[in-house]
Amino acid sequence: MLAFLLDGVDGVVARKFNVDSKTGALIDTLGDRITENVFLVFLAYKKLIPLFVPMVFISRSFISDFVRFLIFQKGISTFSINTSLLGRCLIASRTSRIAYLILKFMVFFLGAFIIIYPDMKTYRPTLLVSIFYGAIIIVAINIVRFAALLWDSRKILKETFDAN
Repeated sequence: MLAFLLDGVDGVVARKFNVDSKTGALIDTLGDRITENVFLVFLAYKKLIPLFVPMVFISRSFISDFVRFLIFQKGISTFSINTSLLGRCLIASRTSRIAYLILKFMVFFLGAFIIIYPDMKTYRPTLLVSIFYGAIIIVAINIVRFAALLWDSRKILKETFDAN
């Protein structure tokens, strides 16, 4: 829970002290990736979610962060690349990012809850089903967001690969 709270605080503190930057946004994204991937690998290790869930997230992390780095090199900020309706709604909007964060948090929280309280026989099946389907939902959202990022970045990707 602390990791999720701190994730929101860092941006607020950066803006308050006027130290937000494009590099800071990349570092924030890096921290987010490490946190979510570690949590997902741990939940898969504990057999609470299927192994493909962290595999999708880790693969998408490498590819999307590479794309974001190319965007960064062109001097474009993280969310300003999202010009399509889908990109603006699913990636760049604060509402969608908060909703996605809450969904991930619920999966992580329920996973932690079932690990900490393994003797809750009555609620265990419901918790396991909730964790499983929650993980499937965040994977689906993750893939759609990734597709929107690739779509919105297609011109920069084409320029980059045509130049080489």
